[in-house]
Amino acid sequence: MNVTKVRYDGTRVHIEWTTGDPDKPDVYSLGCRQAPKQEFIKSLATLTPSVINICELPKDYIVGMTVCGVSFSKSRGAMGATITALKTLNDSDVPLVLTTPHIPLAPGSETWAALDEVLRQSELYVNGERAQGAMF
Repeated sequence: MNVTKVRYDGTRVHIEWTTGDPDKPDVYSLGCRQAPKQEFIKSLATLTPSVINICELPKDYIVGMTVCGVSFSKSRGAMGATITALKTLNDSDVPLVLTTPHIPLAPGSETWAALDEVLRQSELYVNGERAQGAMF
């Protein structure tokens, strides 16, 4: 399983993945309202400091920020990710949407470890591990 996209808006999980030949992959997606395990939610939240660092934002911007998605892809032959976060604003009813540039995955980095956990939790969710227990 090659997870390509993960989203969680607080009520719905959406995961896309491919299998098979990378040149002619089979593409799958799952959209589900069944609550994920807390570990899934935490794996996304762990990326919040990475968004601050990658986007070169002041450290205090972390208050009111929630990571809601990750897209995994290749750019110039290197695997990487784009992280999407929402930031509440004082004078607006809608959040600011922040999307990082595509970042290459550097093994051993803090962001690498956090993204790896998002992938692991996503695969567990697809395989039926949800907040209420295993589905299969």
